[in-house]
Amino acid sequence: GEFVVMHDANLQRLAGRNEAVGDLTLAELTSVTVHDQFGHTDSIPSLRDYILAAQEIGEPLLIELKLHGGETDDYVERLVAELESLDALHENIYHSLSQEKAEELKRLHPELYVGLTLAVAGVAAPQTTADFIVVEEASYTDAVRESAWADGKDVYVWTVNGSDAIRGMLRDGVDGIITDHPDVALRDRQGMG
Repeated sequence: GEFVVMHDANLQRLAGRNEAVGDLTLAELTSVTVHDQFGHTDSIPSLRDYILAAQEIGEPLLIELKLHGGETDDYVERLVAELESLDALHENIYHSLSQEKAEELKRLHPELYVGLTLAVAGVAAPQTTADFIVVEEASYTDAVRESAWADGKDVYVWTVNGSDAIRGMLRDGVDGIITDHPDVALRDRQGMG
């Protein structure tokens, strides 16, 4: 019933444990050691601890509302309450693969910048009350970008890692690039003017 910062719904890939994140308590999760392919290790942070660390260094976040299937009906309201308790609701931006949750967050707080993530974009951006769409690089097309812009939506593309791909997105004028290599994206953006 608490929030943690975790990409996967299962601990197998990062901790070698075939356990669902949603089945464990906050105390159990924050005591798990996770590792990446480069040998880095750490524990899973609670959302609260992660927000506090980001605030300490002045770093706004792109927070994804991830679902595992066992969320309570008040999932979005509880998330908002936690962020408000940390005075962190308005300093971050949000997105979700769940159109329902993205639009619920936008309905509850129309002033927030909220996006809808598309696993597969299709031929046009969907109708949504979200402010932006997040398109997976493999399904990003000019048609999707133009339809989103025609509807007043910003366009973000994920996960764009190659320098040629980053430059292509910059030339296309997308509104945001989600990358594992922000240093490359910033260098390329600066180099292109």
